[in-house]
Amino acid sequence: MRCTACFLCATNCPAQCITIIATETKDKTIEKYPARFEIDILRCVFCGYCEEACPVDAIRMGPEYSMAGLIEEKKWVFTKDYLLEREAIIQKIAEKQVSDKEENEKHPSAYEKAIS
Repeated sequence: MRCTACFLCATNCPAQCITIIATETKDKTIEKYPARFEIDILRCVFCGYCEEACPVDAIRMGPEYSMAGLIEEKKWVFTKDYLLEREAIIQKIAEKQVSDKEENEKHPSAYEKAIS
């Protein structure tokens, strides 16, 4: 975990959707760490200020933008444990992509259709 619980992301967030509770450790090389770190995605405006403010690159905006579900579900608050499973999330997204389709296939323009 890279987060040092410096609160810069929460301070710079215009939507105030980041909650951090810092805790001290017994390890003398680490001053503090987040005992609780949550991002309320329903309040997030995806501005990226948290990502820019983080001095240790602990927050990264990724491809998980297409989400649907009920408000009652608890998946709208990203917890520390959920965010630490980032590799598993990226793998799930990669598996869902259609591999048969040519992603960069050029669609014919109106001119190309007219001359053919």
